[in-house]
Amino acid sequence: MRLLLVARGERGSIGSLAELDRRIERAFPGAPPRPVGPASLEETPDFEVPPAELAVFYEKLLSRLERKRSGAWFTPPAVSRALARWTLAGVTGGSVLDPAAGAGALLAAASEVVPESVELVGIDADPDAVLLARARLAGRANVRILHGDALATRGLARDFPGGLLAPPVKLPRARAVIANPPFVASYARGAVALQAGRRALLARRFPELGPGEGNTFLHFLLLALETAETIGVVVPDALLVNERYEAVRRLLARGRVELSVLDWPAFGAAVRAALLVRRAGKPRVCVRIFPDEPDLAANRPRSEQDLTARALEARPGFAFPRGATDLRLEEKIRSRGTPLGELCWVRDGINPGPRAFRERVVSTEPGRGFPCLEGKDVTPFRIGAPRLRVTADPSLLTPDLKRRGASFREPWIFDSEKLVSRQTSPTLVFARDASGARLLNSAHATGVLPGTEESLLYFLGVLNSSALRWYYARSSGETRRVFPQVHVSALRRLPVPRAGEKHDAIVALVRRLEERPEDGDALRSLDEEVFDLLGLEGGERRRIVREATPSRGVGKKPPL
Repeated sequence: MRLLLVARGERGSIGSLAELDRRIERAFPGAPPRPVGPASLEETPDFEVPPAELAVFYEKLLSRLERKRSGAWFTPPAVSRALARWTLAGVTGGSVLDPAAGAGALLAAASEVVPESVELVGIDADPDAVLLARARLAGRANVRILHGDALATRGLARDFPGGLLAPPVKLPRARAVIANPPFVASYARGAVALQAGRRALLARRFPELGPGEGNTFLHFLLLALETAETIGVVVPDALLVNERYEAVRRLLARGRVELSVLDWPAFGAAVRAALLVRRAGKPRVCVRIFPDEPDLAANRPRSEQDLTARALEARPGFAFPRGATDLRLEEKIRSRGTPLGELCWVRDGINPGPRAFRERVVSTEPGRGFPCLEGKDVTPFRIGAPRLRVTADPSLLTPDLKRRGASFREPWIFDSEKLVSRQTSPTLVFARDASGARLLNSAHATGVLPGTEESLLYFLGVLNSSALRWYYARSSGETRRVFPQVHVSALRRLPVPRAGEKHDAIVALVRRLEERPEDGDALRSLDEEVFDLLGLEGGERRRIVREATPSRGVGKKPPL
């Protein structure tokens, strides 16, 4: 990559890495050392890449594992400009800090917003990214790009020398912070584990985040809040609703928060993001949804919702709504229901762990192990015949496989009659299984707890109703087009009305729907029975049917 920073006509005279290092030092005095890599020059590229496009080129050079390890997803121009414009409007002096500057996209966008009287300071631990940023912002007298570990102090460097990613740097006093930090979840199944020294350093630096294993973006977010009153940070959209982030949402809501959800794969299919702008002021949260890049560039959100801290307090987990909602209707449904987790148990399916082990225990070979269902076998009120078999033998699970997430779960979860629901879905999709089939972790199992009066068929009807689907879409936020996740915790919080005298009528409708899931009259009657239990009136019913009915087509995105 560093060869691309040398003029094309001069590359032929570079015969060694030592000579390349000398050329880079002349072009970029004080350049950080070259990362450990090949021992010699392997190939001399015979093409030019404009400085503004080098970041994209560099990202393509990184392997998938390297991107996963470092969180190196560089910021698209439209996203950079929007975040800089919203964060830095009115900043005319002092410094703006980017503690995860990467190749300088956000600082380049910031330079278009603020006058030259504002100093722009970027820090990054990746030496090649630092050089890309310096090349991109060359000639701007108000820009400094530093190679360093923004999360480490000199004191921490002395105590945890093995935990540094780069030399520690002293952060400037900043008027504002702008950043697209890496999203690296070291605690997640299959994630790249943090080195022990790094984990200890982060635990000391940010004790409120626990033992140093929080998603990396949280460390940079807290750093930003410590450093400046005004911040603009790219965050995963899970920050809005994931129960893991409740404490962070409460901290943010002490000021004025604007969250702009990017409802398209701006950073690739695996990553969904939001732009968080937070400044001092009366506590309030505004959530806007942008369906695509042109609408972001034009500042044209699909929906916008303002909430007070009091309104957020009423929502489970202090969750920020991922789209427009009716807070009064949400509260009415909650007040008329009991959390599903108090009436039913809800459990994950089998996690076969690493691919090699999955291929060993999951097959299509007849007669082998147990019949096994996947999430895609489940449609409303009906389950397809199991296509898979699983050898769920606990003796096969080594300590290493268990550490990597593999689990066959307890047999009782599957042996008795249960509800099966899709785990990857933008809405609730439930059906009943009485065959004792095992489930893979693309499905969840639900059963009635001892002491619950209602039957499994009753819960099947209510959980497939428009009212519960409408509520789920607004309380969970998991309505994305790509890889939406139905979490067990979200299911357990669902407010389910008690049956009373309507139990038998709902069960009768469910039996009809198990025979003919497309029976429109039965679906409408089921919705009306659940509406009655929730005490919903005409306008409320019409809104729910209008907004929830399209979600009956599994895989379609329910409108928000």
